[in-house]
Amino acid sequence: MKKKKKTPLRSGVDMSKMTLNQKRSCVNSLKEWTPIEVNWNDAFSKRGWLEIEDVEKKSFEVHNIGLYLKSDNRYLYLANGCTSDRASITDLWGIPLGMITSIKLLS
Repeated sequence: MKKKKKTPLRSGVDMSKMTLNQKRSCVNSLKEWTPIEVNWNDAFSKRGWLEIEDVEKKSFEVHNIGLYLKSDNRYLYLANGCTSDRASITDLWGIPLGMITSIKLLS
């Protein structure tokens, strides 16, 4: 079986038009504990009655800065901080790969 080739991530690349497999390949090229900024589109909801013309047609854009931990087939895992021995982390984020629009390397 062929080993999948990793696509190296270039900082600032627009990932919004990439396929999910292309995003996985880029994310898998990151090294653990790399400081990054992740831009992604989050889901949102509004409660109560709304007029149809008041429904927004755009997504909720989020910017997270943290330390890349790992990824799997569905998520990129990001921590906001860690202990000096890297045995513990704080504020774990699981960001859906399909929602990522860009990743910027910070180191």
